[in-house]
Amino acid sequence: MAGLFFAHNLRKSTYEYLLAMLISALAALGLVRGPKNPVDAPMTRLLIYPARYGGAEGSGGSDFVDVAHAAVPATVRVTARVRDDGGGPGLSLGSGAIISEDGYIVTNYHVVRGAGGVMVMLNNRRELAARIAGADIKADIALLKVDAHNLPCFSYGNSDELKVGQWVLAIGYPVGLESTVTAGIVSAKTDAFIQTDAAINPGNSGGPLIDAGGRLVGINAALSTSTGSYVGYSFAIPAQNVKRVINRLIGMGGPVVSR
Repeated sequence: MAGLFFAHNLRKSTYEYLLAMLISALAALGLVRGPKNPVDAPMTRLLIYPARYGGAEGSGGSDFVDVAHAAVPATVRVTARVRDDGGGPGLSLGSGAIISEDGYIVTNYHVVRGAGGVMVMLNNRRELAARIAGADIKADIALLKVDAHNLPCFSYGNSDELKVGQWVLAIGYPVGLESTVTAGIVSAKTDAFIQTDAAINPGNSGGPLIDAGGRLVGINAALSTSTGSYVGYSFAIPAQNVKRVINRLIGMGGPVVSR
């Protein structure tokens, strides 16, 4: 469902470290909050924490600069016009991953559920109207289409080959922020989800989870928490599952909703 950024190779002074820990404590107590999202309601608080990462294979050995630089332009902000619980107009905010140069974008179905209109914003702030080309409700996957060409896009990685302990990056537009990158490792795997400790928060739903080579290995979808705050457990839909759903939806042609 969502993600926040403060994960790169950095050295912090004692003061900065204590300040970050104080903000984290305030967030855990609910004294620091991010804006609520009517669809991504379970995750409402902002958590900032100090982190120290030592790089990864394929990332240049010290950071993820090159991978992030290539991946961020292929990640979009998704804004859907929806109705709130009272029936009034509202907005659902999420992220998406461009998967083809001619404008196919994958996101979570819950981001665009009940949408009266969908807009996507590219990293260069260009805004485009999108149509829902298909959706699989059970898989929580939606396929969007925009009228554009020569877009930067992700290539699929093989999520079946991911190993516990492998580095991954989550990219998206959390809590109203600009395009944001967080880093973590694969913590656990099932056929249905990839569990990571890369921070995600409201607004990251539908955004890409990539490996250290920049390949799409998952779509960020959920956060496990008893407090509403990020507590180190994030979940993504494996790319192999996403690819099967997307290929089926594209092959059917026309708007499709699969339950």
